[in-house]
Amino acid sequence: MVTAEIGYEAVLSDTSYSIKSFENLGFKLKFTGYNANLLTFVKLFLNLMYNTRLNGFDPLTINLAIEKSLKQYKNLNVEVD
Repeated sequence: MVTAEIGYEAVLSDTSYSIKSFENLGFKLKFTGYNANLLTFVKLFLNLMYNTRLNGFDPLTINLAIEKSLKQYKNLNVEVD
C-alpha cells in the first residue's frame, strides 16, 4: 500500500487519493493532505503506478489487500451488531 511506504506521517497528515475514470479519455488523480509529505506521497504513488504498468501486480500484494479488506469488513459487521 502506498501509505505504508510513507508511514506514520502520512496518516497524521490525512493524506489520501482518489482516481476517477473518464471512459476512453483517461483518468483524473486527486491527492489531498496537509503536510510536507504530500509531495512524497504523490511521487511514491506515481512510481507505484508506473512499476505496476511495467511489471504487473505482485500476487502477494493482491492477496494482502484482499485479506485486509475482509478483516475491515468483518470488523465493521462486529461494530454494527
